[in-house]
This record gives sequence, C-alpha cells and structure tokens, in this order.
Amino acid sequence: MLDDIYIELENNYHLETNILKKFQSVPNTGDCSKIKAEIIGFQFMENNQNRSDWGTYFGSFIRFPQENGTSIENPSINDVNEDVIDHWRERVNQVVNPVLKARYAGLVWDFTSIITSKKPSHHIAIIYIESLIRIVEDRLQNGIDLIRKVERAISVAISINNKELINKSKEVILALEDEIGENDKPGLWGFSFDVLLDNSKSQLSKLEQTTILQKLEQRLADVTSENKLNTWASKCIIKRLAPYYRKKNKLDDAQRVLRIHGDAINNKKEYALILQYQGALKDLQKLYSEYGMKNESDELLIKIKDIGAKVLDEMKLITSEVQITKEEIDKIIIPLTTGTKNEVFYKLIHFFTPQIDLVTQSLKESAKKHVLSNLFGKSIIDETGREIANIGTLEEDLIGNILHYLSQDFQYNSFYTNRIFYRLIKELNYTVDDFINFIKDSAILSESRTNVIRKGVQAYFDNDFIVCEHLLIPQIETSIRNLIEQNNGVLLEPSSLDAFQLKTFNKLLLDDIVKYTLGKDIQIYFRAIYTDPRGWNLRNKICHGLSEPNSSSRSTSERVLHTLLIIGTLRRIK
Repeated sequence: MLDDIYIELENNYHLETNILKKFQSVPNTGDCSKIKAEIIGFQFMENNQNRSDWGTYFGSFIRFPQENGTSIENPSINDVNEDVIDHWRERVNQVVNPVLKARYAGLVWDFTSIITSKKPSHHIAIIYIESLIRIVEDRLQNGIDLIRKVERAISVAISINNKELINKSKEVILALEDEIGENDKPGLWGFSFDVLLDNSKSQLSKLEQTTILQKLEQRLADVTSENKLNTWASKCIIKRLAPYYRKKNKLDDAQRVLRIHGDAINNKKEYALILQYQGALKDLQKLYSEYGMKNESDELLIKIKDIGAKVLDEMKLITSEVQITKEEIDKIIIPLTTGTKNEVFYKLIHFFTPQIDLVTQSLKESAKKHVLSNLFGKSIIDETGREIANIGTLEEDLIGNILHYLSQDFQYNSFYTNRIFYRLIKELNYTVDDFINFIKDSAILSESRTNVIRKGVQAYFDNDFIVCEHLLIPQIETSIRNLIEQNNGVLLEPSSLDAFQLKTFNKLLLDDIVKYTLGKDIQIYFRAIYTDPRGWNLRNKICHGLSEPNSSSRSTSERVLHTLLIIGTLRRIK
C-alpha cells in the first residue's frame, strides 16, 4: 500500500498539503511507524519559528499555550527521534520529485543536530538547496510558496558558504520577482530587496544592487501615478527604501521617496472612511518626524486636527438598556449606606475601588470568548475627533486594556454612585462637615488645604461640578506628592532650563512608594481617573484646559470625592 503511494506521489503531487492528505488516507498497517514519520514530516510548517520554541525552521502547525506555561503542539518535536530522521534520510535517496526531496532533506538538515547532537552533512544541505531551486525554476507551486522556497535556498546556501549555490539562488530570486511581481500585490515583490540588498553575504554586484533599487523606484513611480494610485503598495515600498537610504547616509533620497508617498496619500481622491484617511496621515506624520521633515510634519499635524470633527460625524452611537428593579437596587444600596458615617465611608471606599486581579481575569475570559475582536487594538478619540491613545491586544498591552476597561466600568457604575450619594445627602442628611471630618486627619492632606477642600466638597453639594473638580483634583495631586516626600521619595527631575521641575502627577502615581503604600489596585485606579488618556484622564483634561464644560458631571465629581475619601484613610504611624 505504502509503496503504491510512493509511486503515485512521484509524478502527480507538488503541494505539501496534498501529499500530507495522501499519507493520512493510508489505513493502519504494518508500516505504521513509517506512516507516522511521513505524516509528521509533512505536518511541520515552513518558516514557522515563531509558533514553536525549538529554534528550527520547521515548526508545529498548531499550538495551544496552557496556563501552566507549557504548550500543546501538533506535531511536536517530541515526535521526532533518530528512527524518524533515519527514515527521512532514506527517503531523500529514494525520491525524484523535488517537492518530496526538498521536504525530506530539509527535515534532516533542520532536526538532526537538535535530536541527535550530530551535525548533518553538507551533502544533505546541497540536495536541499538544489531541490528548492528546482521547485522554483519549474514553478511547481504558487507565488508565495515559491518565494518561501527560494528565500530558504539562499539562506541555507549562505550558511554552508557555497558560493555556487548562493549565486544560483540569487539568479533565481531576481528572475522570480521579475516574473510574478504585480504592483497591486505587494506580497509578490520586494523579496529580492529584503533577501539580497542588505546582506553582504549574498554576493551582489554593484550593478545588481543598482538594478534592484531602480526596479523598486520604478515600482514606486508606477503605484503613485494618477491612473494607478495604490497607497498601500507605496507604503510597502518606502518602508524598504527610506531606511535603506538613511543607512547609506542618503537622507535626501529617503526624504524624496517619503514625499512621493505623501503626495500619493494626498492625491487619493476617495477613502472608505475619514478615519482611514486620518490614520494614513498619522502614519505619514510619524515618518516625516522620524526623518527630520519638520515642516511637512507640522503641516500634517494641522491637517489631522482639522479633519477630527469629520471623524466624529462618521461614528455611530451604540446604546443598550438594562432593566434593574428597585428591589435589586436596594439590595446593594441599603447595606452600603447602613452604619456609622465612618463605617459607610469605608464601605464605599471598598465597594467602588476596582480589584485589578479580577479585572484582569475578566479581560482574559472575554478574550477567550471573543477571539476575533481580541486580534485587533483600539483607538481612543476625544470630543474633537483627535486620536489620543491606542490600545494594543490583551497580550501586547495588558495595562492599557485594564485602564480602558476601568474607564468604561466607571461609567456603567455611575448609576450606583449617583444613587448612593443622593441617599447619603438627601435621605440620610450627610453634610460637608461629615466628609471633612473623615479626611481631616489624613497624614498627606495639609491642614492649610482644608478650606480649599471644603469649598470643593461644598461645590458638589451645590451641583457645581466644574468648581468641585477644579478645586479638589489639584489637592489630591498635592497629597500624592506629600506621600512621596514623607517617605523620602524623589519629587524633582531635570528640566529643559538646566534646572529642576516637579514630577508630573502621572510620574508620581508610577512611583513605587505609591504602589506599596496605597496598593496596586488604588495606584492603577488613580491613573485611570486622573492621568492616563486610556482612562478618564481628568487631571490632564482640566489642568490643560482640554475639558469641555459639560465634561464635569455628577458622576465624575463623585469619583473625585471617592478618591478623596481614600486619601483620608492614611494615618501616620505613632
């Protein structure tokens, strides 16, 4: 049975996936070990180092990380032993089909050292390279697969320093790109630049270097022409050319190609969304800034700001309703507001302070349920349409996702803060003095600030939320500064005037003294409320005049009061 399949594969199969299916169709026989070696040999994925941690070119096609830090992989390197490698080596000498020969030789070359602690012979490497080249020359697979094959061929040729095969691989790469490269398919061109131009071991002549550059420059001219405008393609080109020219100390050329790309973006007449256009301008502005093009960068910043309002017009409001009965509300509010006034304040501190470990757990569970949405980051837009922050995926940016989650959670929970503070003041007759009496003995609130704090709390009672927040937030920042100073922390940092300046509120909150004194939960909570654009960022919005008058509300002021109560709990050790 297996011999029949071997004969059939020689002449009819040129895709590894089809070869795998053919071996998987074989019923269990006495050749079980050979079939297993064939199946895992063709299950391994090429150029797949990032999926496995083995340090090999071939890797598992699927990998599931486990909570204990291990991974379930299929196939696993543990499936490979000396007998399996011997089988692959035997097959190298039996087959003629270059796809089969390249796979077997590649596996032997890749796994021998790591499995047997012996170096594979250069003869295997030569067979491997020659088979890969033949696949490409005979065009036995599609464009992307051919690119992968020829890139591997020159990589192995360089590793064994075989000049003849390096030159042959180089010729094949150049010819392949000339044949399959299409302007509107960036994945099918640029690989000769990537593999050859910046690699001294590729043995490129000066003429070949110039030719590769000229072809990429010509492609840039083509994709930025009025009739064939393709800004995605031009972006792929300038990401190669600009760094190359800068590395070669040709900054003028780097700036020249960037301007060509920038003109293409500005000349593009239609974008599916204004947000898409703003994103393209943002990327371009970063490039202009990176390459010292200050005038162009400044012009783009003005343009990005001007189109911000149009971005808001494109956005759609999404709302949802949740019905909560009075009985359900009372089950939460009544216990929280029962007890002495000090007991109630402590209950509120505990209830409304987020537990970061639980938030993290919730985010991870959500990511498992909504896999697709977790593949993409998020952008945060302010009231003017200005992009103020980007949040990566959960794996890339855990703290960013936590802060964003908290900012949303504050809004959802504002229903309860509103009800609780209403009950305290209107039904239980709490006064401004009750709040002041709770916080007045705080070790980090200066007695000289008590009158200002009283006016801020009174403003909340009077529904003057703008005054409330403008008075209280600076006092809370000062209290954190006092906390650090009292614990011999550093408050100053060098300024641009060859002097010293006080650290910003955000830097203060990042100080380890704050983390160890207030705890991680409160440290992150304060960042989300006051200083991080991925959260509410109240301090920076208010102190820099970025907050619209209607941004100060009952809900935001109640969070400020809540943080003030937290500050009030700190006492000096006697």
